[in-house]
Amino acid sequence: MYDELIQEDEDRAWRKDGAENGWQLTPVAWPWRAWGIRHIRCAWHECRAYRAAKEYAAAGIGWGGLNQRDVWVLYAIWRGWA
Repeated sequence: MYDELIQEDEDRAWRKDGAENGWQLTPVAWPWRAWGIRHIRCAWHECRAYRAAKEYAAAGIGWGGLNQRDVWVLYAIWRGWA
């Protein structure tokens, strides 16, 4: 029960972040949202996002970490919403 409450709070915070910043997700076909496939997609996109952030940091732009939008999208991919 406690885990469900934590998950609901995280989902609520995710929705709030999206609404406050005006972020929207692009629709994705259902096979990409299937369990397992979405987790591999999330790991793949996370690696790509970190690689891009490191390249930007090497060029003097940013600090090398993910921005909030990247984290927001990765959470949606992991949950199967995108």
